[in-house]
Amino acid sequence: MSDTIYKIFPRFFYFKYPDDMIINALSLLRSYTGNEDIAFTNYNSVQFIDCGDGMEHIFCNWCGRELDTGFWQNAMDKAHDKAFIYLAFRTPCCNLSSSLDEIVYVKPCGFATFVIEVHNPKVVPAHMDLCEMGKVFGNAHFFRMISAHKNTE
Repeated sequence: MSDTIYKIFPRFFYFKYPDDMIINALSLLRSYTGNEDIAFTNYNSVQFIDCGDGMEHIFCNWCGRELDTGFWQNAMDKAHDKAFIYLAFRTPCCNLSSSLDEIVYVKPCGFATFVIEVHNPKVVPAHMDLCEMGKVFGNAHFFRMISAHKNTE
């Protein structure tokens, strides 16, 4: 058996946001969708927001070649050691400067200082829901959403 989790987080991942703004956005989402199992985590620093058990491939944003998982993990470890303040690295395939937030993840992933999680929703949040939530932060295009799967067996 597996859980489906929709992760909603800001596109602007370096800023720290206050809990009350996040709670207001979460409350709006709850009122739009009727989903009750919604929670948030406000981190002290930037974190990698993953797609759970669903990540399949990672591609270079410049040439489109698949990046070796070991290479990517090494780049992530280095970035993590610096609290994800510095995400840049040089691609092994085309030797160009890139960033961990710019490479192509299949399934999508991202970076953020907070995440709102909707667990096994009855109603999947719609684009318009995200736009209305974003207005709490002064930008209708503030949020992005990814799906994650977690095996519970």
